[in-house]
Amino acid sequence: IALVGFDGIQIGKYLRPRLTTVHVPAKELGESAARYLVKVLNNEIDLSIPYHKELTSGILINESCGCKSELINFY
Repeated sequence: IALVGFDGIQIGKYLRPRLTTVHVPAKELGESAARYLVKVLNNEIDLSIPYHKELTSGILINESCGCKSELINFY
């Protein structure tokens, strides 16, 4: 069984096998949402136009994904 966590859960580094996890930039996501909301409230945004914002995420590959040990990145 392969298992991947989400949001860089810290307990994953203490589990055995170590949990592979996807990192989500929560602070940047919240700040971006707050800036967008302020613009909406100030009528600076045309809500008929879809909003798109890309944020950088990453993956920390560990043992729980079923990878061979020589391919695992430990941080």
